[in-house]
Amino acid sequence: MTGSYQKKEPFEGKRFPFRITVQKHRKELVHLHWHEHLEFIKVIEGNVSVTIDGQKMDASQNDIIFINSGCTHSVYADTDPNAVILGMVFDKFFLTNIIEGFDTQQVYFLLAGRFKIEKKFGVSHPIWAEMNRCIERVYHESIEKDILYEMSIKSSIYRIITVLMRYFKNDIIGEEAFVRVTEDILRLKPVFRHIDENYPAKITIEDLSRCVNMSSFYFTRFFKKVTNKTPMEYVHQVRLNMAMRLLVNSQFSVTEIAEKTGFCNINYFDKKFKDKMGITPSEYKKRGMQDNVEALAANNENFLK
Repeated sequence: MTGSYQKKEPFEGKRFPFRITVQKHRKELVHLHWHEHLEFIKVIEGNVSVTIDGQKMDASQNDIIFINSGCTHSVYADTDPNAVILGMVFDKFFLTNIIEGFDTQQVYFLLAGRFKIEKKFGVSHPIWAEMNRCIERVYHESIEKDILYEMSIKSSIYRIITVLMRYFKNDIIGEEAFVRVTEDILRLKPVFRHIDENYPAKITIEDLSRCVNMSSFYFTRFFKKVTNKTPMEYVHQVRLNMAMRLLVNSQFSVTEIAEKTGFCNINYFDKKFKDKMGITPSEYKKRGMQDNVEALAANNENFLK
């Protein structure tokens, strides 16, 4: 994976990090690239050649291809000039706004981070029909843009990921490992609850370790093993997630949001936010306001038809 092939999607930093497109009638349908997002490609017509992390496969009409985060990929219509594909791309953190329980979130990220699952799903595959229904629903909603279309798109993406993860969970990490991961997450549940309830205030490692009766040293190692984050990295993630919601859905100033989400000062908030999102909180807030206006206008237009 080389930096020169990394692609920045136009939705990055926006309130609704999702894009669906149709590519057709040319030899190079998708040039070689990679991104941090999740992607599904459906072959609408014809035959194509798909390469994922150097592995080449042929795909034909109605096949669905799953491309995980960080995988280099390309799609060519080498012998079929009439080939048509549908591509659906969304931020891999897109679902955290839907998934409420931390245990479910962590299982999702543990599974989504693995690459051992199948990449191509033909019509005879046990989960193809459900995946196809979800993709068709997403495409329809993205075209019609009827009232609450974004909610419908999210629910369809949630469903397709659920079907995928349930089908492959044992193949990816094994049944015993899956049970062990779930038990470890449940053991940390008092910690997650404490963070959710107290993120605006000062939180220390000692506070968190007391929630589960562990020494600070053992707790820090255990937490990192389970979540792949240090305890304070997770605290910052919770604060940033809440800040993102307030930036888009409230009238508070950036300074007020920094205070309400537990950041010690506006400069530190700016740095942490830009490290994660690539833009400042002020820029994110401005984009979110623009997106809200556009979405409201689209919903009003459809409502009045």
